[in-house]
Amino acid sequence: MKNGSKSIRHYIFFSNAFMVVLTLGIFLVVYAISIKVYGYLERSRVVSESELSPGSVMAGEALENWDWSADEADLSHLGEELYGNGCCTAVFVNGEPMFSNMEDMESGDLEEYEYFLRTDSQSHIYMIDRMTLITFCDADTGAVVYAIDRETLEERPTAQTISLFILFCLASVAFFVLILCGVSFFFANRLTSHIMKPIRLLIRASENMKKGDYSDHIDYEGEWEFEHVCDSFNGMQKNICENEERKNAYEKTRIDMVAGISHDLRTPLTAIRGTIKGLQDGVAKTPQMQQKFLETAYRRTLEMDHLLEQLFYLSKMETGNMPLQPEVVEWNHFLAYYREKQQNVVTDNTVTYDLFGKKERICSKVDQREIERVFDNIVENSRKYAGVEPLMITFRLKREGDRAVILVADNGHGVPEEKIGYIFDEFYRADESRNQTEGNGLGLHIVKYLVEAMGGTVEARNQGGLQMKMTFPIAEEA
Repeated sequence: MKNGSKSIRHYIFFSNAFMVVLTLGIFLVVYAISIKVYGYLERSRVVSESELSPGSVMAGEALENWDWSADEADLSHLGEELYGNGCCTAVFVNGEPMFSNMEDMESGDLEEYEYFLRTDSQSHIYMIDRMTLITFCDADTGAVVYAIDRETLEERPTAQTISLFILFCLASVAFFVLILCGVSFFFANRLTSHIMKPIRLLIRASENMKKGDYSDHIDYEGEWEFEHVCDSFNGMQKNICENEERKNAYEKTRIDMVAGISHDLRTPLTAIRGTIKGLQDGVAKTPQMQQKFLETAYRRTLEMDHLLEQLFYLSKMETGNMPLQPEVVEWNHFLAYYREKQQNVVTDNTVTYDLFGKKERICSKVDQREIERVFDNIVENSRKYAGVEPLMITFRLKREGDRAVILVADNGHGVPEEKIGYIFDEFYRADESRNQTEGNGLGLHIVKYLVEAMGGTVEARNQGGLQMKMTFPIAEEA
């Protein structure tokens, strides 16, 4: 997984958040502009469609014709006259309130109308939010008058205005939905493209795997969830590829095994059949000749029995039906016993056995019966393939840390370096010609299996001949 990878959950969350915020922001901006435009158009429509009332006109004329003075009674009389013309009035002199009959409005509410004042001693009439406003400012006395037509204050929105407002609201909602759909489509398309990228890579690699191509490695950097899936897919693809290679190699080995076993069984069977045929035809006329023929046939049956035993043992190994019974074994004692046993079997001087090493007590916990089989298979391999006479097999014991090391070596020709790494493989024979030496390629495979099953290791190397190095954990002496 790459450093700095983000989560797809975060990507989806921020994508949806941006979608909502952007949609809302666009809508609010457009809505604010629409409100401004609507208000401007509505005011223009109201002003263009409205007519001034007679009271507003008379109030404006009265203000222009009034004989101005700062007398409070005089100003009060002005307010009453304007009120009689249908206007609510507020009068200020030098910023001080002198008269007001605006019951529903505070004097502070009039500050927003200061913008409409003109100091030219003339009345000015404005239409503001469906309200008629009359302003007047006398430059000599500093008197300021605000007059508002009562009829426009009491006016209610018309049915047409309400319909336009409802239509505007519906249009705003429709526009909001349209913006939301557009922004959602953009972000959904972007999110889908982002998610589909690793999915397309996985689909392509899966299709290639269906065709038998396991080389399509997925190289993806992005959200860690998809990185994990792609890495897992790559691992699965690698495992399948390795399993296929092992399966093909195993099938080839099986085919070679069947051919080899057929050859190995045919050779003794042919010899046995020839021997029996010779006895039947009277070729062996003397008792000595007949005894020799029978010994040959018997030896061939032993070879067949050994091969079948190896195959049966291999079957038990592969099915797990071969339990081990470990016990503490003192290696010097065991090696001396095994050397003496092998030396007693030899009836001539073609094979000699020697034991070297310090006489210290080194013990390991192993299955003594199976470890004897291990040594039997190694010795048998040397006797078949060393290719020298007399053959010398040596055993050496030493300690390396907490491991007991047993070296079994012969003085033969060894194994070619390019093949020595395969001699523990099942059914493998360094000598591919089965006519020169007898063997089935199972002995050393069984050696490796048993040694590792007992917690040890085994390796082969050329050291003046073929040398097997086995190591086992050292155990407490029983």
